[in-house]
Amino acid sequence: MSNYFDPIMQQDIDLDENTLAYLVKLSDEKFSIKAISSGLDKLPSDPTTHATAYWPINIKSLLDQTDNDVLFQEGKLTTQSITKEQVITLFGFDPDKISPVQFNPSIKEELVDNWANEVVRDEFSHASQNIHLFFRPISVQQHSGNNQVQQEDEGLVSNFSFMISIPLAIMSSPNPQEQIAEITSTMFRAFFAHLENEARLANESDMQSTQETPRPS
Repeated sequence: MSNYFDPIMQQDIDLDENTLAYLVKLSDEKFSIKAISSGLDKLPSDPTTHATAYWPINIKSLLDQTDNDVLFQEGKLTTQSITKEQVITLFGFDPDKISPVQFNPSIKEELVDNWANEVVRDEFSHASQNIHLFFRPISVQQHSGNNQVQQEDEGLVSNFSFMISIPLAIMSSPNPQEQIAEITSTMFRAFFAHLENEARLANESDMQSTQETPRPS
């Protein structure tokens, strides 16, 4: 049976009628076929390319072409890009003429906000002996509430740490914890946006290198 690498489960999984397959755009003429076992509607972006939109692929049309060496190599769903012409030939639609489905960015926004609140709550408890000012390194690994964020951005947050300094003016405000949580959430969003852009550029470079490497005859 053919299989694919599931970026969420981080393992090879058999391709079957329950698999969720989709197409993401890499450039004007290049696309990539992706597959996951579940939760497509909950993804904030594609886990590997960080594309923000996708075209669903009928799983039956993919299962019917498991002997096609453009789509499968040694029984595994290809990680190489395909052209727009190949998309039209293989799946019967022109991605330039059909609007893609947007991933769900609100999921990540909610997760990041919840994570920021948890981080700040934990840090307030650590700083209870000096409530007016604290300055200390915070490691992402210390906070267990970010499991889903880490799962959906595998490899992006493994060594992230930052310093947090709370001005006296904020600490003296009526609701300092809420204000600091908003600041922390903004920091997280900016950091993740930077990392996702770096990952996207690295992925484009890898895809270009793969395309330049000739397949064995």
